[in-house]
Amino acid sequence: MSGGEMKVKVRLAVVAAILRGSGRRYVSVREVGELLGVTSRTAGRILARLEREGVVSRYSRRTYRVLHPKGSGGLGQGPGEDGGPEDSHKEVSPPVAQAVDVHAARNGSQRD
Repeated sequence: MSGGEMKVKVRLAVVAAILRGSGRRYVSVREVGELLGVTSRTAGRILARLEREGVVSRYSRRTYRVLHPKGSGGLGQGPGEDGGPEDSHKEVSPPVAQAVDVHAARNGSQRD
């Protein structure tokens, strides 16, 4: 299939859970694009929608702050922890791998 097109639906609740569960305070549009396997433009649209739903807030042109619900034990709760983008070096992919494993287990398939 060359030059084909595919449309994919993304469950925003799943993306929100991945971002919140990653332990990251900040995430870039590029990182979300790589995580989901979509273009930066699509990742930007996803993040803009998550911003409207209160999951993230825009920090800069290409960076969003991950918001954690009150009482969730999220990062940045202590004094003096402003958590700028320099804290964004943590990997995002482990929760995705866990989500894939859970999905595979539900479908009865095994990963090699």
